[in-house]
Amino acid sequence: MLPFSVKKAVIKHHFRGYGRNETARKMKRYRPSFSPTNVKNIISEFVQIVEKDGLEKAAEVYGVSVEVEGLFEIAEILRKNKLDISDAVDGASIAKKMKDLGVEEEKFEPFVTTLYARTKKEGGNPSKMIAQVKTLERLEASQNKSFEEVQKEWDDINKRLPEKRRQLDAIQNAITSLEEKQGTLFQKYLNDENRLKHFEVIKNQLKTLGLSMDVLDQIQNFLISIKKLKYDAETAITKLNAVDNLEGKKVELNREIRELETKTNSSKSKLDGIQNLINEKQTLYNELVKLEEMGLSIEQIGLLRNTIVRISANHGKSVKDALAHFQNDMKNYDVMLGLGPEVDVMVRTPASQPRSS
Repeated sequence: MLPFSVKKAVIKHHFRGYGRNETARKMKRYRPSFSPTNVKNIISEFVQIVEKDGLEKAAEVYGVSVEVEGLFEIAEILRKNKLDISDAVDGASIAKKMKDLGVEEEKFEPFVTTLYARTKKEGGNPSKMIAQVKTLERLEASQNKSFEEVQKEWDDINKRLPEKRRQLDAIQNAITSLEEKQGTLFQKYLNDENRLKHFEVIKNQLKTLGLSMDVLDQIQNFLISIKKLKYDAETAITKLNAVDNLEGKKVELNREIRELETKTNSSKSKLDGIQNLINEKQTLYNELVKLEEMGLSIEQIGLLRNTIVRISANHGKSVKDALAHFQNDMKNYDVMLGLGPEVDVMVRTPASQPRSS
């Protein structure tokens, strides 16, 4: 159980602005094991008494009536001047700063009034000036240096800035040059890649022709020889390509010739067949002419054919056998009738001449 005197000392330090850790260190002289938790518990007890009996009663019990009265006075001053706690904190910070600058406390107000009036007279804005002062304080705090030290550093930086800019420009130019070289190299890479693809195509074409890459050296030597003989290599290549085209045309013409020969042979075969048919028809026609000269018409020949067919049917013979038998009878017909001399005369006498009776 802590003595009440220790609790009063803790509350007094609390109202004087000491934190829990700092208060605990000060209380260790009374009890070495005193901790910030003990400080927290004592303050909680004080708050409970305030809530129960009021602030004035609690302050009287813990012996901090003077401190509480001072807080009342501060609150009254703030209220009358329409200020809040943050304004009080700013004012305390400014007061400390002026003390650090050697301005005596009784001269605070004249100093501030004079500074404000001078700023207005010079056409400045006091509020803006105060804001700039605060900004300056924050700058010094962040840099952990005074304004003079910071200004000196900035002056040194400004002196070095032109040189740094020149260095930056040089670096930027170097980067631009490298980018241009990179673009050139990349384009060269693409060109080389296309050449390699073309080379691979030529290689495969040579391979399909049964040739190796050694032929390229021979072709190169051939073109060099042409150049030495004062011939234009490009013209030679053009003519070689023309020869190659002529070879292709020659192949195409040979193919067309073969097709024409095939068609000609087919037409000739058909023509021979037609000619044979014509010859047969001509022979038949000649026979018919001879028959007509003898006074035998087509109708009579038809009747003769029908008679032979009918005879073959009556005697149970084939038409071929009946025709052979008929031909044999016709050969001996003049003999059987005793007309041999008459027939000889008819054969020897042309049909256009009359026979003597």
